[in-house]
Amino acid sequence: MPSYDSRFPNAEGDILQHTVNNDDYPNCWVFEDKRFCLQNGNDEMYLKFLCEIFHPTVRNEKGYWKKFLNEINKLLQNDGYELYPKEKISNRDVYGWKIFQREEALFVPYSQRNEKDIKEKKIVLSISKKARKQIYEFLERFNMEYQATDYTGWNYCTNIATDVFSDIRQFYVPKSFNSQKEYVETDSFADFIMATSPFCVLDAIELFARHSTMDNFEDKINTILKLNNIKFQLSNGKL
Repeated sequence: MPSYDSRFPNAEGDILQHTVNNDDYPNCWVFEDKRFCLQNGNDEMYLKFLCEIFHPTVRNEKGYWKKFLNEINKLLQNDGYELYPKEKISNRDVYGWKIFQREEALFVPYSQRNEKDIKEKKIVLSISKKARKQIYEFLERFNMEYQATDYTGWNYCTNIATDVFSDIRQFYVPKSFNSQKEYVETDSFADFIMATSPFCVLDAIELFARHSTMDNFEDKINTILKLNNIKFQLSNGKL
């Protein structure tokens, strides 16, 4: 790209001088700079630029980049696009863009999406007690409490685990094995994770991810799955 400053042969020297050395470019200058074609260029150029903002080379892994990514995606989805993890560099996501396919309002958890294959034993899964304990402790650590308002305007305290149970009950009754090895209805989140069908544990993970505001939820739960040799990966809220 050409330089606007005669002292420099290209845009890189120009930009370094005016954003680092002098720091005299105005805020958001890049969106009005004609070299980048962000203001009047086509959608593809703009989307590629946004992808580069979240490239592992430039993003601050300890910062709030995932929150910014989520907010930008909300805006892009209004125009039919979204950014998504396209590939990895050193196990870090590199983003691309794609046409946004709006999901149904009702999220269908893993066991229900794959009910036929599970019944026919095409999908088989076992989760050890050790792995279940790690999953439960992780979810419970981020089981955020918050204040909600019901349809009458009444304020009440709730938490993410309660919301997850409420979502699950739209599809089936939460059950777990009791001390007599009976598979019975439960309202205990701990019992549900520790002593229920492994596919129900996957449901809890997916639904918890949908309610959680934790930036690196997917990365952390995927680490637990990998360490326990569970051949599933959470990506964009789905296993």
